[in-house]
Amino acid sequence: MVQITHARIRDDNTGELVKIAAKDFDKKTDGKKVCHCPDKNCGAILSHVTSYQQNFYDPENREWYKLKIPAHFQRAKGSAPHHESCTAVDAYTIYQGYAREVGGLSQQNGAFVYNLNIMTDNRPAPIRRPRLAAAFGVAVPVRESNGSAATPNDAKERARLSIGLNHVDKLAGLLNKTEFDKHYRHSILLRDGIKRYTLADLFEDDTVRLFRTAHARAKAGAEAMPVLLQFKPIAIAEFHDKKARTFVGQATTMRGADGHNYSVSVMLHCGIEEIFKSMKQAIRAGERSFLLYAENARVDLLEFVQKKKDIHDGRAKDSAVLVHVRIDRPEQMTVWTPFNGQLDLEEAGMDLPIHRKPPRDIPQHLLG
Repeated sequence: MVQITHARIRDDNTGELVKIAAKDFDKKTDGKKVCHCPDKNCGAILSHVTSYQQNFYDPENREWYKLKIPAHFQRAKGSAPHHESCTAVDAYTIYQGYAREVGGLSQQNGAFVYNLNIMTDNRPAPIRRPRLAAAFGVAVPVRESNGSAATPNDAKERARLSIGLNHVDKLAGLLNKTEFDKHYRHSILLRDGIKRYTLADLFEDDTVRLFRTAHARAKAGAEAMPVLLQFKPIAIAEFHDKKARTFVGQATTMRGADGHNYSVSVMLHCGIEEIFKSMKQAIRAGERSFLLYAENARVDLLEFVQKKKDIHDGRAKDSAVLVHVRIDRPEQMTVWTPFNGQLDLEEAGMDLPIHRKPPRDIPQHLLG
């Protein structure tokens, strides 16, 4: 089954075909309209599928789990097949090829499942049981009878034996392939042991949203959640602390619930000198955007409370507040800049007007 995230429907006012996202499709107002394939050179007619929960079986943990399949379109029963050069079908099959390339699974319901094995400290790579070899299509190391892992101590060899997404470069590959249609990020499941996240859950490129989420989790005492984020360091050397091995990211203004404006930045903590030097060298070479995978993004509640108090009392030198992120291994960092997805769609002949619902404001109450 091919999931398609957009269709073309006729606008009631202009009579023109406009592109509509599956998530914005309203059964009451749009349900009787003919849904055409978004590729204007393809004659396939589509039907809308509302978002639903799908059961999947995890062969490693021997348990069932649920994944929310996002709303999408699929070829209607009795419709002519997609054209052989249909760009909408090509967009979807890209992920099937990438799944085969990095040991992922393509599910019949349109979901893609990947093992997330990026090491975030000095622990060895995960050891998969032999019965998973067939499921993931790769050879796996086994454990000796005494319970010890039959794996070399060398870090490079451990990384080689790690299955699936064992470097942030591979997550960058997923982001690159979904940049042209970000709806697919909700159908890409990343499994880390018994924990599971969608690519949409994990990735964050909005510093304010990252701060609000981390702040809310800290106040609630919630369990840490990994984060995949775009990091844009300030290039000026005074924002690079060699002794503390930290870099400060570019700031974004955020208005707090107390009425004050705050300047929010990500502070990157490098666990080892090698990472600090590598980042410093890349910045000197002109790189200004990186992709980081970290175990969590953290807001220090005491630090933030003190900053608010200093601002209120007039003692604060600035309005800077921080989201703290730490990486300990080179596998967690890569140079990365997102593509211009809209430009690519226009070149592909899909430059149709887009029917959008009015955007919803991001709630301000999380700052407390």
